[in-house]
Amino acid sequence: MLLVTPLALLASAFVATAFDVTNLTDGIYRVPILDTGLIDYANAVDLNVSYFAMLEGLFTRSVRTGGSINDTQEGNGDPDNYDDEIDGEMEVLDSSWTRSHCHWHYPHYRNRFISGQTMMNMTNYPLTLAMFMNWMNKGPESGWLSRGEVRLAKANDVVVGACVFKRLRLKTCVHELSLAMGAADRECAAGKVGCHVCLRSWSKDYFRFAATEAPNQCECAWYHY
Repeated sequence: MLLVTPLALLASAFVATAFDVTNLTDGIYRVPILDTGLIDYANAVDLNVSYFAMLEGLFTRSVRTGGSINDTQEGNGDPDNYDDEIDGEMEVLDSSWTRSHCHWHYPHYRNRFISGQTMMNMTNYPLTLAMFMNWMNKGPESGWLSRGEVRLAKANDVVVGACVFKRLRLKTCVHELSLAMGAADRECAAGKVGCHVCLRSWSKDYFRFAATEAPNQCECAWYHY
């Protein structure tokens, strides 16, 4: 049975107190999560990869589409069977040698959306999204992410990133991110404000926010531990 903590109920409408990370230079960051659950931006590590020299096709496609995929016709199977299948797969994800486990169909069940309050600069959003997608595809970690840390791209005044929960190590994927951002377009003030997309079946939190409202924790984790 899914237990919802009082803190989770409090955060159901809006994100908790956020961080202003406008002082970070543009780039891709690995950021630890403290034992308290707070994201430790003071010890953010710039991965020092030139993500601005990205492939023209990736950037152009993200600008044209916003990096989102229309998932309204996907994942309409039986919710119980679908969730059991995903949970069965997820049991082996702690091993680094497992297959990628990138999901191609959006799970329409047992999701949650946590909205921000600050309007995003959607002009800068496609570049930030493309940077993060490029890290997933061509970064040295190939999209793999461990629990207890966050990966995010920061460009100008927008951040896009991900964190994982329940499992020790998972792979984040471009197609998943596109599906999640498409859901954020619908569920979080028509895509005008930041959003955590909590995907319980995948144990992943994909997010985007204004740099003045960067997440202070892996918000989705509070609902599923």
